[in-house]
Amino acid sequence: MRGPGARKRKAVDYAALHEGVAKVGTASRWIPHLERTKDEFLDGHALGVARLATGADLNDAWARKTDLRTPAVIASTEGLGMTLPPPSFMVRDVAKVIGEGTPVRVMRSRDQSNLDHWSLGDWSRYYDAPRREEVLNVISLEFSRTALAERVRSPQFVRQRDWIDTAWPAALRTRGHWPQVQYYCLMSTAGCYTDFHVDFGGTAVWYHARRRAGKP
Repeated sequence: MRGPGARKRKAVDYAALHEGVAKVGTASRWIPHLERTKDEFLDGHALGVARLATGADLNDAWARKTDLRTPAVIASTEGLGMTLPPPSFMVRDVAKVIGEGTPVRVMRSRDQSNLDHWSLGDWSRYYDAPRREEVLNVISLEFSRTALAERVRSPQFVRQRDWIDTAWPAALRTRGHWPQVQYYCLMSTAGCYTDFHVDFGGTAVWYHARRRAGKP
């Protein structure tokens, strides 16, 4: 619905954006800028991102000092109280643990459209293929009620502030009823692009990034 006084939003040609066309709507101007300034993003200092040495530095004192308005990059997981699968655990292992027949939503990067009728087994085979025909992305695999959840535990700092952990009725949790939004497994290939967005409810999130050795 669009009222008479609403501004029209310029459409973005994501297919052209993926092919490298310079002028394809409002988003295109940011791509060259991000490429030029990627070192600043990785460094973080120029953008006001905190650099913490270990998980022990992510504590109540830091939360009071920053009012949780400052993104943080933590160099070492030491002191985080976080549980993760071993570094060798990759996409094919995700499929095996959750189930290769599990449906999964796959996004086509070039136009941000969803592909139907994919399973985790299909995704694993695509990911490990020697040559990929398209740049695809998985950003919505929530696994808190799967076997993978038994191998992952969020940082203690997060658990102490997660409303699902701290305020959700225990009786409902015991019966298996709670919001399924705590654990997502994102699996991306080189060149993936997700349009700028705000997560539901302006959610604060934590990420642990893992890169496949030898192949993007």
